[in-house]
Amino acid sequence: MAISRAELFHVIEGMQCVLYVSGTYKQADLYHRASEVYAKHGSGYVRLEARGGTSAPKIRWIDCDVGGEGGNGPLLTASLTDDSWARPSYSGGAR
Repeated sequence: MAISRAELFHVIEGMQCVLYVSGTYKQADLYHRASEVYAKHGSGYVRLEARGGTSAPKIRWIDCDVGGEGGNGPLLTASLTDDSWARPSYSGGAR
């Protein structure tokens, strides 16, 4: 069975976040899989959850840079907004 393109991770151009992992701050690129937002961590990805949480209990996200002043940088193709559970979500097409 083939994996559809929507099931793969796609980079969100110009968007990054800061992760807090075991006392260390790390800058990470952001990715989306459908409308869910993920940060690159090691060889995998962690899902960004509400209030700074992630899918990995020992990792928190601190802040996201969406490119340019006010989030309207030239590489910004879509925006991060909160879904109905206050989790970051992605709206826009894959590049």
